[in-house]
Amino acid sequence: MTEAQRRRRPATVRRKKQKAGLLNMGETNSIEDPEFEEDDVTAMAHGQLEQHREFREYARLMAWEMPLLTKMAKPFVPPNQNQMLRFRYTTYMGEEHPAEKKVVVEFCPDDIPGLEPLQKDKLRKLAGVRYNPETHIIKMSSEMFESQAQNKRYLGDVVDNLVREAKDPKDTFEDVPLDTRHHTFKTKPKFPREWRLTPERQAQLDAGRAEALKLDQARVESGLLIDGGAFVREAHAQAAKLAGAAKLAEPVMAAGRVKAPKKQTADMAPQTQTPVKLDAFENTPMEALPAIASGVRVAYASQKTRPIAWRIQQLRKLYWALEDLTPEFLEALKLDVGKSVYESQVTEIEWCKSDIVFVTKNLEKWAKDESPPDISLTNKFMSPVIRKQPLGAVLVIGCWNFPIQLSVGPFIGAIAAGCTAVLKPSEISPNSAMVLKKLIAKLDNDCFKVANGGKDETTALLAEKWDKIFYTGNAMVGTIIAKKAAETLTPIALELGGRNPAFVTRNTDLRLAARRLLWGKHINAGQVCISQNYTMVDADVADEFIEQLRIANKEYYPNGAKASPDFGRIVSDHHFARVKKMLDSTQGKIVIGGATDAADRFIEPTVVVVKDQNDSLITEESFGPLLPVLPVANLDDAIRIANEVHSTPLGLYAFGNKEEVSRILKGTTSGGATIGDALFHASIPTLAFGGVGDSGQGTYRGKASFDCFTHRRPITRTPGWMEKLLDIRYPPYHGKLSKIMATTQLKPNFDRQLRTKYGITDYLRAAFLLGGSGSKDGLARWVLFVLVAAIAKKGIDSRGLHAISTVLQPAQLQQLVNCQLLTYNRLTTPIKYFNRHRLYNLSNNSTVRPLSQSTKPLTTTYQQPWQPSKMALLQTKSNSQSNNRSGEVVAHRAVVLASAYVVDRSTMLTGFHYSTTGADGAQCPPLAAFTSANELAYVSASKSRRHGDGGTAVRGGRAGGAAHSIREECERLFCETMTTVFLGERDSIAHGSYEWDVSAHSPPQEGLDGQSYFKNAVQRHNGVASWLELWDYAGGCSFKGFVAGADDERCLFTFFDHSVINRDLKQALMAIIDLASSPLGCSQVVVCLDRSISAEDSKSLLKSLRWVGFELVTLDMWAESRSSPSNEWLFLGMEL
Repeated sequence: MTEAQRRRRPATVRRKKQKAGLLNMGETNSIEDPEFEEDDVTAMAHGQLEQHREFREYARLMAWEMPLLTKMAKPFVPPNQNQMLRFRYTTYMGEEHPAEKKVVVEFCPDDIPGLEPLQKDKLRKLAGVRYNPETHIIKMSSEMFESQAQNKRYLGDVVDNLVREAKDPKDTFEDVPLDTRHHTFKTKPKFPREWRLTPERQAQLDAGRAEALKLDQARVESGLLIDGGAFVREAHAQAAKLAGAAKLAEPVMAAGRVKAPKKQTADMAPQTQTPVKLDAFENTPMEALPAIASGVRVAYASQKTRPIAWRIQQLRKLYWALEDLTPEFLEALKLDVGKSVYESQVTEIEWCKSDIVFVTKNLEKWAKDESPPDISLTNKFMSPVIRKQPLGAVLVIGCWNFPIQLSVGPFIGAIAAGCTAVLKPSEISPNSAMVLKKLIAKLDNDCFKVANGGKDETTALLAEKWDKIFYTGNAMVGTIIAKKAAETLTPIALELGGRNPAFVTRNTDLRLAARRLLWGKHINAGQVCISQNYTMVDADVADEFIEQLRIANKEYYPNGAKASPDFGRIVSDHHFARVKKMLDSTQGKIVIGGATDAADRFIEPTVVVVKDQNDSLITEESFGPLLPVLPVANLDDAIRIANEVHSTPLGLYAFGNKEEVSRILKGTTSGGATIGDALFHASIPTLAFGGVGDSGQGTYRGKASFDCFTHRRPITRTPGWMEKLLDIRYPPYHGKLSKIMATTQLKPNFDRQLRTKYGITDYLRAAFLLGGSGSKDGLARWVLFVLVAAIAKKGIDSRGLHAISTVLQPAQLQQLVNCQLLTYNRLTTPIKYFNRHRLYNLSNNSTVRPLSQSTKPLTTTYQQPWQPSKMALLQTKSNSQSNNRSGEVVAHRAVVLASAYVVDRSTMLTGFHYSTTGADGAQCPPLAAFTSANELAYVSASKSRRHGDGGTAVRGGRAGGAAHSIREECERLFCETMTTVFLGERDSIAHGSYEWDVSAHSPPQEGLDGQSYFKNAVQRHNGVASWLELWDYAGGCSFKGFVAGADDERCLFTFFDHSVINRDLKQALMAIIDLASSPLGCSQVVVCLDRSISAEDSKSLLKSLRWVGFELVTLDMWAESRSSPSNEWLFLGMEL
C-alpha cells in the first residue's frame, strides 16, 4: 500500500469493550459506541431531515401519482337491490399499517331476498352481538388474513353460511328470544310539538324580515350603507399620503442618517389637546326600536350571556373601550355640560373604570350559589341553595347631568348579572349620547344595543316587553315609567332626586362645614341630584357660617367663577331659565354671587338667606349652583322643617357633635346620609346607593349593581330515600297531624304576658358566647377575655408576693417561716421574698440561736450577713426550659449554696440549707419555695402552734399551698413508667394513695434527727415517701425529685432537664448526695436525665456523671414484675 493510498484510507476507530452494566447485561461482545467527534448532525436534526424527506415523498405522490390515479377513477354508482352487502376498506396512502388488511361488511336482514319473516328473525338471532337493534344492521369485520381480498372472501362465506342456516327448517329458533343486552339504547330527543312553527309565527317572521328589508333599503337610499371595499381603499390611500408626507418631513443629518426625535416627556407635552370631531346627534328610527328590543330578548334566550367568563370578557372590552374613547368623552362632556377635565375624569370616566375593575375581580364570588341561613336540620337534607340568575332583557335609561356615570354604571351591573340590555342615553346631552353609542358598539352587538332619541323614542321603548327597567332622572318622568311598567308588572329601579337638607349646629366647625358644603353644591355647577338643596343653620352662628362661605368661595375661585376653568355651565337654555326663575322669585337675601349670563348659560355660585321654609328655593329642587341658608332657632325646628319639606329625600348631611347627629338621624329618613361632609356616601363606588320613598327605589353600585339585575332563585332537591319520612304529608291524614306538628311547628320563646322565655339552651349559648349575640361576637369576647386574663396574670406575676407585705402582720409573717435548719438553728432571721426579678425585705429581725453541739452539721455556716434595711434588686437569669416553670436564677449574693424543701405525704413542708461555714452567727437564706408558682402558697396558712422555746411550726394540710405545688410539679415530670411504678396507677396491685398513714411534724421537734424523722414517715412499699425541690444558688438552677422505697432501701430520684445544660453542677451534686445520705437516709441516688436533650449535650452530661460515680440503671428493682423501660428519661444511679 502506497503512502497516498494510506492517506486516503479512513482511519480505523478503536472501539473499546464496554464494561458490564445494566444496559448490556448478558451480552458477550459489548462494545462502546464511538465518541462523537463533531462530524455528524444531532438526533433532532436527523429527525428533521426524515420529516423533510417524507414531505418530499408526499409532494412527489401528489405531483406524479395522483394525476395517474385520477385517470383510473370511476363514477360512483349507487348500489341496487342485488347489492345488499356493503364492504368498507381502509387505506393509508401507501404506508404500511396493521389495520390496512381489515375489511368490514354491513347488511340489513330485511334486504336479503328470499327470506321469510321467521327466517329473518332467525338470522338476527344467529348474528348475536353483531346485530344493532336500533339500526337493524348486522356488522362484521375480519383481519385474520394477509390481504383485503382474502378477508372479503371470508366475510362473504360467513354471510352465505348465515343465510343458509337461517333457511334451514329443522330449527326455526322460535322459542329463543332475541337477546339485545349487548346494546345500549340511546334516548333520542324528540322535537316538542309546541315548538313547531305555527302559521302565526311564520307570518310574524315574514313581517319582521320585510321590515328589515325596508330598513336596509332606507339605509341604502339615505347613504348609510357604504361600500366596504371602497372605504378600505380610500383609507389605504390616505395612509400612504400621510406616510409620504412624514418621510419628506424627516430631518436628515449630513451623513444621511435620520436624526431620532427627542423623546417627549409628560412635562414637555403640549397642554392644548387636538380637537376631537364628534358625530352629530341622530335619533334611532322609530321602526327599528321593536327589532332592537326583540333582538336582545332573542339573544338572552340563546343562553349566550350565562357563562361568567363571557361576562368578564365583555366588561374588560368595556374598560378598554372607555380608555380608547376618553378624548371623545372629554370633548363631549365639555360641550354638553361644560365640565372641566378634572371633573370629567374623576366623576365620570375613572369612576366607571374603577367600577369595572372591582366587578370583574369579584364577579365569580358573587355568582356562586349561596347556602341560605336558618335552615332547620330536616330541611338541610333537601340541599337548599340560592342560585343567582339574570333577570333577562333590561332597559337602562340614563340621565344628562352625569351622562357617562349614570348610564354606564347600571349597564355594568346588567352585564355582570348576565342580562342583555338596551341603553337609552339622555338627549339633553347629545354629544355624550353619540359617544356612548360608539362605546356600546364595541361590545357584543347581539346582546347590547343603544337607542337614541327623545320623548317619542322613550315612549316606544317603554311599550316593549322588558324584564326590568332602570331609570335615573326626575320624579315626574319616574312616575310615568312606573305607571307604564305596572301595566306589564315589569320590575323597575328608580334613582330620582330630592330636596336634600343639610344641618349645621352651633357645635360645628363652621369653616370645615362651609368648605365642604360649598364644594358639594358647586360640583357640576350644582347639577347633582344628591347635593344639599338647602342648609339649616343655628341662628346664633348663621352670620359666621355665611362669612366662612364667602371665604371659601373666594378661595375656590379667586378670579371669579366665570373665569375659572373648573366651574361648569347649565346644560341647556330650558334649565337655565328654570334656575334663573327660581332665583328671581325668591324672597330671600342674596349675600354671595347672583350674577347670570344667558348667552353662556352661566349662573354664579349664589348664597341666599331665606326667611322661612316656604321660599321657592326650598320648596323646589334647584338643581343648580344655588345655596339657600335658613337660620333656625334649635335642632328640633330643623328636624321638623326637614320632614315637612321632604320626608324621604335622597341624601342628608349633618354637622354637629355626636349627640346632635344621633338626634338628626333618628328623627329623619333619607336614601343615604353623610356626617361631617357632603356627597361622601355617594362617592364610594362599592357602597350601595339609592333612594327611599319618592326619591327612588332599588340600589346599585358595586355588588348592589349585580344584585339589582339578578334573580335569587331558591332551589331544593328532594332525594328519593326521604320518601318514607315524607309519608306524613300524603292522605289519608288520620293520626298524622300530631306528627307533622311535632316536626314542623316552632315553639314561641315568649309567654302570654309577652315576656321572653329562656331555656337551658339559651343559658348555655349565653355562657359559651359570653353573652354575645352571635358566633363572631362570642369569639371576639373570648379573645378579649383571654387578653385581659393574660394582662392580669402578667401584672400579678410582676408584683409577686410584694402584696403580702401590705396585708400580713409581723406575727403572720413569722408563721410563714416554717422551715427549720436541722443542722444549726430555728428560723428567726429576716425573710426575703423572691419575685422573678426583685428581692424585698420584709423584716429586720436577725437574731440567731445556735443548736446543740451534738447535732452533726450538714454543712458549714453562713458568714456574710444581709443588709435588711435596704430593698435590694438582684440580677437574675431566665431559662424558659427549666422545670421550675419560671426559671428564676438567684444571684451569687448568698453564701448559702443550696436549699432543699421536702414535702411528705401528709403535705408537711421541711427546709434544709447547704452553706459554706459553721452554724455560729449564720442567718437563714431566702425561702425559695416562695418564688414562682409557689409564691402565693402560704397566704392561707393554718393554725400555728408553739414548740418548747418559742419556735414556730406550721401544721400541714394547706390545700393549694406550696407543699401541693412542689408535689404536683414533681408528679408532672413523671412518665407513664414512673407513674405505674411509684404511684401504682394502672396496676392491678393497689398501692393506695401516697398520702396514707403518715403522721409527721413540720418542722420536727428540736433535737429530732432528720433521718429518724423521715424513716418513720416511709411505709413498707415502693410508693413515694416525700417530694422535694432543690435550689442550687451557685449553679443557678433548680431540681425536682422524690424519695421512694422502704426502710434501708430508700432512693432519692432527681430530674435533670434542659435547665442543667452548660451549668456548673459541682455544688448541686454535692448538695444532693449530702441531702440523700444524711437527713433523708437514702442508700441510692438516681438521676433521671431527659432523653430530649441533644445528643452532644447528653454525651457531655453522661461523661460528667459517670466520672462522679453514676452508672446506667433501670427501675427493675422498684418495678417488681412490671415493665420498667422509659421513653422520656434515662436513669443513672449511684450507691451511697
